[in-house]
Amino acid sequence: MIPLKPVHKLLDPHFIVISRWKNNSSLISGNEDFLKNWTKSASCIYTAEPPFKASLNLCRGITGIITTENNDYIVNPLPKRLMKNSSLKNGKLPHLIVKRSSGNSVENDNAHQRVMHHLPVHIETAVFVDNDLFKHMTTNFPKDTERELVNFVLTMVNAVQLLYHDPSLGRPVSFVVKRLEILHVDPIGLSRSADIDHYLGSFCTWQESENPTGDSDPLHWDHALMLTGLDLYVLSKNGKITKQVVGLAPVAGMCNPTSSCTVNEGRHFESVYVVAHEIGHNLGMRHDGPLADNNCDPGSYLMSPTLGSGKITWSSCSREYLDQFLRTPQSHCLMDHNSSGVQLDHGGHGTLPGERFNADQQCMLKYGSGSKHASTQPVGEICHDLHCARDGYTWTSHPALEGTSCGTEKWCRSGRCIGRNNGHSQSGGWSDWSPYSDCASACLSDDRGHLIASTGVMVATRLCNSPRPENGGDPCIGSDKKYKMCVPHQCNNIPRTSIRNFASDICMRAREIDQDLIGTGVQKFSSSPEEACTVWCDRRGGGHITKGWTFPDGTACQTHNKPRPTYCISGLCQEFKCSNNEEDVFLVPAGLCKNSIFFSRDKRREVPVGVWIPVSDCYWSCVTPASGLRLVEKRACRYCNATTTVQLCKNNNMCTSTKSISERATALCSQYSEKVRRLSGLGMQLSATVEDPDRACRVACQDGQVFNRFYLVNGEEGWIPYGSDCSRDQLTQKHCVSGRCLEFGSDDTPINDLVTSLPNFHIRHSRDLHRFHLKFDDYNYSNIDISLNIPTTASVPIDFDSPVHIDLQEFPFMNEIKKKNKLQYNVF
Repeated sequence: MIPLKPVHKLLDPHFIVISRWKNNSSLISGNEDFLKNWTKSASCIYTAEPPFKASLNLCRGITGIITTENNDYIVNPLPKRLMKNSSLKNGKLPHLIVKRSSGNSVENDNAHQRVMHHLPVHIETAVFVDNDLFKHMTTNFPKDTERELVNFVLTMVNAVQLLYHDPSLGRPVSFVVKRLEILHVDPIGLSRSADIDHYLGSFCTWQESENPTGDSDPLHWDHALMLTGLDLYVLSKNGKITKQVVGLAPVAGMCNPTSSCTVNEGRHFESVYVVAHEIGHNLGMRHDGPLADNNCDPGSYLMSPTLGSGKITWSSCSREYLDQFLRTPQSHCLMDHNSSGVQLDHGGHGTLPGERFNADQQCMLKYGSGSKHASTQPVGEICHDLHCARDGYTWTSHPALEGTSCGTEKWCRSGRCIGRNNGHSQSGGWSDWSPYSDCASACLSDDRGHLIASTGVMVATRLCNSPRPENGGDPCIGSDKKYKMCVPHQCNNIPRTSIRNFASDICMRAREIDQDLIGTGVQKFSSSPEEACTVWCDRRGGGHITKGWTFPDGTACQTHNKPRPTYCISGLCQEFKCSNNEEDVFLVPAGLCKNSIFFSRDKRREVPVGVWIPVSDCYWSCVTPASGLRLVEKRACRYCNATTTVQLCKNNNMCTSTKSISERATALCSQYSEKVRRLSGLGMQLSATVEDPDRACRVACQDGQVFNRFYLVNGEEGWIPYGSDCSRDQLTQKHCVSGRCLEFGSDDTPINDLVTSLPNFHIRHSRDLHRFHLKFDDYNYSNIDISLNIPTTASVPIDFDSPVHIDLQEFPFMNEIKKKNKLQYNVF
């Protein structure tokens, strides 16, 4: 006898489904008969009381799994076609029980909890369906459209969750559906458009106003997802429409009330991979491949820049990006869901998405009524890419959903067609660690020749071959390398190179293929682990650029939110821990812990919580009107990682003279006019527009013939100096930062943006906070003012293809400029 208890939290306890019309909204989950089935089905799910393990659905027979110490027992009702009539008549329901070894089982995501060495991550989600998608679904499901749409959406969310539970991600991310709303009309405040940039901006603003304030509210959500039936497009700055877009999300916007949102086309199950991809961006993931400055294959994984066959797992880059985001204070909203410990299957009641929608139904949703799985495709291949046929034509679509039948007693799992009961999976296991390598070091010093700018590093490795993962088994969890600090005695016998000289040597070699570089380089202080270990080369026009060059392993790096010593490892600034645990990946051996570079957390200066603390001096670009800027950080709790941004500060008096923004812009455009005759030499700051809100932070050079025609300067050379006023007499407080016009709030920090680094800022840290110090280059802040520098190449970075025409009635400087330049203009 196995004692059972009911499970009530397959969906969030406060889950609601709303149907919104012009003059009213109805709470479907409270008064619609068709949702009673969902509630009834949820009450069918039971789990075993300890020490037994079981997950069973007791409605319409018994379905589920019972686990003992040595075996799993899969229970299903016997198919009706195999039953005897007598069994049906007397009400007895025969069952089929399959026994399999627990050690070789193919884990069912709805029956087992994977053991992960991380805190659980839950994204409390609100899903909105616009009227265009509802109308589209009335074609596919003319009867009970709302019911079928709810089933479709919950199946989609469940399929997305299965992708986020794939072992390749390193940890499971679960989705808790708080609200599902069908918008039969556009609500006030939501402007729906096929222009995806416009749609996303409007939706993010609108959903913030709808979201109950405070994470403690049971109806509050962490992320809002819009599924649309529109054919979305992107509108470029020159007005060109590109329709090769299916979703959009703010990068690393998760948990931010105004940017934790995505818009996605949602007409079919290809959207599963679109939604997973866009939410990945919202969790801080970048595209795979060199265009995003990483080495992952751009054509094989979910974060590929394009959709394609077989892209159902995550790259190591995506895994690292997620880990980085989850280490930030911003991600704390994902750690607060009080789960019952049971896998959420979003109304699936123990079935996988492909069991709810078979291959033919997936084709119907993708290509319309009459579409079905192409008979010309072997059924075993659909897990990689489902082919659909209609009217004699065949198209590819997407990998078949998890659980789709792909043959007799076979189904799709993790992109492979395996036996339902006989597929033997084998999870991977680590080999023993190899011995540590010899102590290696680049022997980099600070500017005074002291070796505190680097350390020695020893590396140990292990392989995932004891055993290897096979047949869909889990990969090994954890790092295949670990690093231990050591004393590099060899550095005492060789000439020393400073960090600055190392960077400059690289930049001097890079100058041979990029004449825009001047041959000197720097290391930045940054909250980004990548930027802190990247070699940044100085450009002739000002500012810095990198091509992915990094400092060698063991180079000291500095990120203000790391309390322990940090060193570059494989291009990332990693924190080393003083510990006796040999399993730590970045280890300081006990013999070195007595050195003065370490400190006790309890001996740190008390860090104020919830207030911005300056970590740099105040710098002013010596232009007017403008404000000074400084880097600041804030902690949500005493030992939380710090959030970094910039803050306005009072201008210092280090400038011997000041110039207006227009004078600075004219200085740059005058130099360009010597190389390009079509320019007058006048430069100015244009007003921002709705289409281009950052235009006020880019230098505009005037045409030599048409008075009101201007051309924007591209790249960092065209940035209006840091801190310059870009509000143009608006009531808001706006200033230029890195070529963007940012709005600042009452605390003098950007309202919607975090600026985590600024070049050449000198960071202050007192010795009672950190005994470990790294000296950074202390350049004059005027180096940041890239608009003052003169390009030496024959080409100029000006966008002649997209001229800007200023309305003469709004142009305030006509008489002044005509008088100054004594030129005759033709008005275009």
